[in-house]
Amino acid sequence: ADARQMARAYSSNLLGKYQAKGHVVHILPEHFARQSELLQNPRVRSEAFLRLILIHELVHAIDQEHYRVVARFGELKSTAEIEVWNALVEGHAQYVTAKVLKGSGETELFESYEKLIVASPPDLSEADKYLASLVSQFFKFSYIDGKAFFDGVEKAGRKDFVADLFAKPPASKSVILRPETYYDPKSAPKSRDLQPLWDDFKKLHPDDSTVVRDLDASQ
Repeated sequence: ADARQMARAYSSNLLGKYQAKGHVVHILPEHFARQSELLQNPRVRSEAFLRLILIHELVHAIDQEHYRVVARFGELKSTAEIEVWNALVEGHAQYVTAKVLKGSGETELFESYEKLIVASPPDLSEADKYLASLVSQFFKFSYIDGKAFFDGVEKAGRKDFVADLFAKPPASKSVILRPETYYDPKSAPKSRDLQPLWDDFKKLHPDDSTVVRDLDASQ
């Protein structure tokens, strides 16, 4: 997909945005109306939903003060690092927002927001469906998987786990998807050694020189 198309699709999903310069939270009322109409969900235009977005964005503001979460984006060197860091930033905002709403008895509101994050408008063309799927995958990893990562690491019982995560981010996206491996890397699944299988294959097919040669070259 064209990068500009992705950027437009991403920005059209934003309901609020924290701006580190000036320490300001921007609310985009026209996007609330647009998303409500596109997704046929009138609740998006409610006061409760606005409060949810404000909580999420204010977590970013607090995290910027404590961990420089926005400023540090400029220090990242690869796409993978950016994706991991974004999952931390958005995941933590979701993690805190969920706890606040649970405390006020509004868990169902938060769950509806999570569904909205990955929802696609109905009646899309095939090209738009593909673009929407890419945007949905991006939001799912950042917001849904990111929050699940904080929920998972919290189970380790370490008081300062949030500070740990921002001080030493996960080394890869796979750690985000397997939070138990953050403090215990040895618990990560081991890659299977395929060399014995390859040796058996060559014994069983000694005359298939083309396949053997091609597979050898691909290793």
